[in-house]
Amino acid sequence: MGRHLITLNPDFGDALFWDEGKNLIGHHNVLYLNYEEQNEIEIDLSSIAGLEKWYSKWCEYEDDFCLHHKNVEKEALAEWCKQGIELSKQIKSLLPNDFDLLFVSILTGEKYLFSNGEPQKI
Repeated sequence: MGRHLITLNPDFGDALFWDEGKNLIGHHNVLYLNYEEQNEIEIDLSSIAGLEKWYSKWCEYEDDFCLHHKNVEKEALAEWCKQGIELSKQIKSLLPNDFDLLFVSILTGEKYLFSNGEPQKI
């Protein structure tokens, strides 16, 4: 059986996780693997402290960019991305071995692949 890729990419409406088919498969509290298949797996993310707050910060920054045209300091964006990397490590630890996680920081333009071992910046 091949590897699967889950993307962590915040979007509006509490959307956080996407599968290879671009289906929304999770929020800050739950992630569904093999979405809408007979062997669907529900991953409880409530043990990931700070995930909801981190998503809320993205909403704040995104609103500032889109609606108010405010500048958010680069340091704040870098810290948000750093927190996303740490949260991604915790999320990856809950996934089965054949699932990789791609964290896309649309606020900084960075992407990190979590497969085996330390994340790779791509």
